[in-house]
Amino acid sequence: MIDDYIFTLYLNQSYDDFPDKPQPVYFHVLDWEGNLHKCFQVDEYLTRISIDTENLQLYGYSLIGEKVFRYDLKGIL
Repeated sequence: MIDDYIFTLYLNQSYDDFPDKPQPVYFHVLDWEGNLHKCFQVDEYLTRISIDTENLQLYGYSLIGEKVFRYDLKGIL
């Protein structure tokens, strides 16, 4: 099920503005043909993500405060 999707992080800004002018951060969930399945905004300013396929969790890392956040994917897919 989770292997049917590609998860991307969209920062909505140029590299030159990062991280001085933080913009809203979005996750885009695409199928393998590139079709957008879901899109949702997160409150944290994430710069990296990783997927735990076994537990259906997405982890995001924020340079601001050097924190890791966890998101449950069970209700999203």
